[in-house]
Amino acid sequence: MDYLWTPWRYAYVTGAAKTTGCIFCDAPNEGDDEKVRIVHRGQHCYIILNTFPYTPGHVMIVPYDHLDELHKLKPYAAHELVDLSQKMETVLGELYPRVLPETLEKTWKKIGEAFRR
Repeated sequence: MDYLWTPWRYAYVTGAAKTTGCIFCDAPNEGDDEKVRIVHRGQHCYIILNTFPYTPGHVMIVPYDHLDELHKLKPYAAHELVDLSQKMETVLGELYPRVLPETLEKTWKKIGEAFRR
């Protein structure tokens, strides 16, 4: 079996702070999108950078509703999730025609700016 090794994720694997709540419910309520790495807020979903990414632009599109199964997502939220996925694919293709290492702060700024265009 092959293993994917990403040394910059080591801090997460060995000592990420334990939380008692849901990180995806807590992030939108933090009040500082840059701190929690939210690059875009939609009406029903938001886009957040993975704090310990495998590659630049590793994002997650998260519904605001906390659900345990995707089929429970309301149709309007599911539509927005797919729309944001398509938009994010375009943004990432324009920003990263090939993968180059960069800081998470730089990735957050670039994606946020591109999404607002």
